[in-house]
Amino acid sequence: MQSKIILFVDRSQSTVLAPFLALLDEMYHQTPDDDCNDFSDIENVLRRHNLSDDVRDDILKAFQVTTKVVSIEENEAIIKTKEKLKEYKKREKDTRERQKEIAKVGKQCKESINAKMEELMSILKTRKTELIDQVSIMEEIEHKKYERMIELLQECQQDMEEVFKTKQTNILKKKKK
Repeated sequence: MQSKIILFVDRSQSTVLAPFLALLDEMYHQTPDDDCNDFSDIENVLRRHNLSDDVRDDILKAFQVTTKVVSIEENEAIIKTKEKLKEYKKREKDTRERQKEIAKVGKQCKESINAKMEELMSILKTRKTELIDQVSIMEEIEHKKYERMIELLQECQQDMEEVFKTKQTNILKKKKK
C-alpha cells in the first residue's frame, strides 16, 4: 500500500528538508531485504549521510510526525474499510432477513394453495357424488318409465287381444247367423 507523506517545513528548518528528502528517497528505493521499518534503521541511514546530531534529531522528529500522519491516514482507511464492512454485513443481514421473509411468505402461499386445492377437491368429490346420485335417480326414473311403458304396452296388447277376440267372436257369430 503506497501512502502519501505530507511534510510541512517552515523556513527556519529548511536545512532539515534536503537530508530528509534524501532519507525518504533512500528508504523508498531499498530492496525488501533492506527494508527500513523502525527508527533504529532510520538512524543508521541518517548516520551514513554524516549529519549533525541537531539535524538528525530534527529529521527524526519530522519523520515521527509524518509517520503519525501516515498512521492517521492508514487508520482512516481502516476505519472506512470497517465501516464498509459493517455496511456490507448489514446489507447481507438484511438480504438474509428478506430471503427468510420471502421463504415464509412462499411457505404461507404454498399452504394456502394446498388448503384451497383440498377444499376444491372436497367440493369436486361432493359434486361428483351428487351427480352420480342424480344420474342414478334419473336412471331409476327412466327405468320406471320404461317399466311403466312396458306395462302400458302389455295392457294395450291385452286390450287389443280382447278386442280382437271380441271382434273375432262377433264375426263368427255373424257368420253363424
